Amino acid sequence: MKRDRLMSGWMLVVALACGVLRADDDSRPANAPEKNSLKENSLKENSPQRHGDTEVGGRDKEEGGKGGAGPLKLGDGKVAETNGSRPAGDFKTIKLLVGQLADADSRKRESSRIGLMGLRRSDLAMLRSAVKACVPLEPSQAAALREIVTQVYLCDDPYTATAGGFLGIRLPTEFRAEDQMLLAMGRGVPVISRIIGFCSYRMLQDGDVILGIVESPEVPLNSPRELIAAVSSLNPGQSFTLEVQRRGQIVRVSLTLDRKPDFDVLNINEFENARAVRAEKLWDSDFAPLLAESGMVG
Repeated sequence: MKRDRLMSGWMLVVALACGVLRADDDSRPANAPEKNSLKENSLKENSPQRHGDTEVGGRDKEEGGKGGAGPLKLGDGKVAETNGSRPAGDFKTIKLLVGQLADADSRKRESSRIGLMGLRRSDLAMLRSAVKACVPLEPSQAAALREIVTQVYLCDDPYTATAGGFLGIRLPTEFRAEDQMLLAMGRGVPVISRIIGFCSYRMLQDGDVILGIVESPEVPLNSPRELIAAVSSLNPGQSFTLEVQRRGQIVRVSLTLDRKPDFDVLNINEFENARAVRAEKLWDSDFAPLLAESGMVG
């Protein structure tokens, strides 16, 4: 992922306005030692952070997260996510999902993409082996793999965190003229874009309209401020289900909140750029050569 693709202005809106960033007592320094080669570290990572729904892998927290719920109370009812399950983490399953990235059925390709994005950084070496076993790759596989590898690598990337839960999305703001029509929609909150490496990147899509929280239907989500307040009241590791309008259909999306980067300490542009550089280095050293074997440029 190239640094010149990063947008400098909108992330400040996310950090300061959206409750997409919050943390618990497990804050890790942004300058924690980090290695980029799969051979050196991908089989050693064992971060407690996960993305997607609580049914995936058994490592996510149930409702209540690490410190219990905040002011927003989630009900007991749970709605299963139809396409957010975490893959088993074994070579056979990962290879199957990589193969399905070339399926003629777009729904199967999307399901495989979401599944592979649920891997941990410690699974990257196995993912590389699965990709190698699928060479030569189809264009649709190559197109999806870089995004998948970047998401998986960055989901466990260490950073200094502060209190609260974080989705990692950009919402409309009154300061941007092009957002005014979105703010006047009346119902729901549109997702402008997502930050790769956080839970929203896997489970949400740009252009989604967040309508409500399934477990708390009484909580209104008709403005960015209402969504910010709802997410900010939850803890990292806490799981819930959003009702989302996506391409004219209503879907339910289960997410587990990340920790909120501390942008009082971290410069947001430097934070994103440094993460992009690390992910790009990993891609170039461990995955781009596999695309070259398929006659593609990574």
